[in-house]
Amino acid sequence: MGGWDRAGNSQRAPSAEASDLGALPFGRRPQPPLSWNPLLNHADVFPIEVAHALARSERRGIITPAQGPMFLADILASQPQLYPYLPLLWRAYAISSQARIGVYDCLYVALAEREGCELLTADDRLVRTLQPTFPFITALASLP
Repeated sequence: MGGWDRAGNSQRAPSAEASDLGALPFGRRPQPPLSWNPLLNHADVFPIEVAHALARSERRGIITPAQGPMFLADILASQPQLYPYLPLLWRAYAISSQARIGVYDCLYVALAEREGCELLTADDRLVRTLQPTFPFITALASLP
């Protein structure tokens, strides 16, 4: 699974995605909120992103038109904890503007920053561009 153990150490999971950069000092591990789990916490645009990805997969023939609504229903039935995106928007916009990366992606960076957690991503461009500034971003490919 993912989340935090009792000692405050991150327990990474390969499918975790989270973002929202916070102004936390690096070099010390912040104490995670008891409810924080990187597998279960997302900006509230998450359902829209899932629906978009499913619709795109249908158009590309990866899934059938009958499968899309079933997959969406399954995901929404067990959707993660959603955090409002508006409080993250200005930070995400600033990161996006400076790095020239999409605001949607930067919402997740802003969320991870604010929550003081690790952001696991399969987006190589995000890692290459932002990891030097935001060391809590970890490439999924780097996991054992």
